[in-house]
Amino acid sequence: MKKKKGILLILIIIFLLLAALFNPTKEDFNKKIHEISSDGTTNVTYEQVKLLGLEKLYESGYERKNYYIFSIYTTNGSTNTMWTKPGFAGKNVKYIGIFRSFIQIN
Repeated sequence: MKKKKGILLILIIIFLLLAALFNPTKEDFNKKIHEISSDGTTNVTYEQVKLLGLEKLYESGYERKNYYIFSIYTTNGSTNTMWTKPGFAGKNVKYIGIFRSFIQIN
């Protein structure tokens, strides 16, 4: 029984370490914003946006709360002009970022 508890504890520790290692960064979320806000009519990549220094526009439109193994991103729909896609414009949208993936939670 002690062996099973020890293995379970080791697996939980490994999971938490991996979650912390792959906690999405602001740049990861900037890429997500670029993906969502892209209307498909332009071929501008996120790397091109970054070269022009425009990724700061993305960052100005959300707040990140870092909990080390995951992060919560909340967009500010009233000030973020990058969210022009229907269903996103003018709305505060929350995402949980975990393992470099984003899940919309509202």
